[in-house]
Amino acid sequence: MKLVREYIILEKFTEDSDPIHDLGIGVLAQIKDWLSKKTHTGYAVGEKDYQTMFKLLVFNDKLDFADFLLKFKSNEINIDHNECSLLRWAGWQKKYKEGLFLLERGADIERALSHAKKHNETETTQGLSKLKKMIEKKKYEVS
Repeated sequence: MKLVREYIILEKFTEDSDPIHDLGIGVLAQIKDWLSKKTHTGYAVGEKDYQTMFKLLVFNDKLDFADFLLKFKSNEINIDHNECSLLRWAGWQKKYKEGLFLLERGADIERALSHAKKHNETETTQGLSKLKKMIEKKKYEVS
C-alpha cells in the first residue's frame, strides 16, 4: 500500500485569466512600467484607465505604445480632455508627428479645426491647417 500525499497547488493562472498579464510581461506591462516612472502631476492612471494612458503616451511621443492601446484597447481617437482633443493639442503645440499619427488613425481634422476657429485659437488653427495640408499631400502622393 502506497501513501500518497495530496498538495494544494495555488496557481496564479485560471482559465479566465491572461497569462501575459498575470506574469506582468508584454506591451501593456511595459506601458504601465513607463507610466509609473514618468512623473506627470495631475494624472492618476488607474489599472484600466486606457484613455488617460493613451493621452499621456501621445503627449510624450510614445507613439508605438499609443498605437498598441488604440488597436487592442479600442480607445476613441477624438476624445476630449478639458475640451481639447489630442489633435487640437498637436496643432497648438506644432507637434506634427503626433498630429499625423492621430490623423492616420481616424482623428477628425474638421471637428478640431471647427472648435479651434470657434474659440479664436489662431495658433491652433494655423497648426491644424498645416497638418491638414500635410495629410492631403500624403494622400495625393499615394494616389
